[in-house]
Amino acid sequence: MFMSEKISDGVCLTLQSFLTLTQTDEIFRIISLVLTIISALVVLAKNIYDWYIKAKKDGKIDAGETKDLIDIVDKGVNDIKENLENNKK
Repeated sequence: MFMSEKISDGVCLTLQSFLTLTQTDEIFRIISLVLTIISALVVLAKNIYDWYIKAKKDGKIDAGETKDLIDIVDKGVNDIKENLENNKK
């Protein structure tokens, strides 16, 4: 279940990014970019929340779980940066 959520998150973000790039009107492009960033932040927050619930099951957070959190945050930040770079083109 966890992997299928990641795939659906990626598909939604990719679709939103594609729609942002294909729009011609500047106002709609900006609105779409803002919505893309908001959706990326929501996905990031959801992934961090899921990580937290999973990590706290045993009552403590170890180094491996901390690395997983760093990977989640890094991927989320990279998604946002990618969306911003795609919008500049």
